[in-house]
Amino acid sequence: LHLAAAAEVDCALDICKILVGPYFRADFDKTEDSVGRSARTIALANSNPNLVAWAQSLGTFLGRYWIEGGMGAPPLHKSATCTVHHAVDVLKKKGDSDREVAIKIMVQGDQFRRELAARLLLDPQKIPSGTDIDHVQRVNRFDKNKVVKLLRYHDEVDETGTCIHCLVMPLADRSMDIIIQSEHVAGRELHLIKHIATTTARAL
Repeated sequence: LHLAAAAEVDCALDICKILVGPYFRADFDKTEDSVGRSARTIALANSNPNLVAWAQSLGTFLGRYWIEGGMGAPPLHKSATCTVHHAVDVLKKKGDSDREVAIKIMVQGDQFRRELAARLLLDPQKIPSGTDIDHVQRVNRFDKNKVVKLLRYHDEVDETGTCIHCLVMPLADRSMDIIIQSEHVAGRELHLIKHIATTTARAL
């Protein structure tokens, strides 16, 4: 598979598809060569644009976001209204601060549109689905130091015909819930509780 991913002949893409397909099920990400490269890493450096595009989208959510373990993996958060997954944006280069993201997949379209409108200064219809919002000035309504910025949103139909409503944000180190539970601040760290409450109020 690694040799096929490195080949630049037209048939290399077909060979890769066969090897990772249901018959052979070759691993595209975890098996590495002698210098530590996965087949996906090698394919992404290929000069064949069709092979690169296929390697980027293989096994990803919306052809862009790689979630380890897939959509069935344990999420960062799950509620009746949304599910949040940690993902890697394969269209961003390694080292890019926005490569690791949190994807908030929302169940109800109307709730998704309300949150989107609350986060943005512009009418969301003026920003196409999947567009990097940072490329448009003064779009995020809130200060990124107080509210996690929105990188982009997706409001589209996937390859199975399912309507997808999701918000994509930079991955935070820890959620507020994890901080409160792991550091046991309740009833002990009054100054920290005041700081969190004050910062939250100012952000609103």
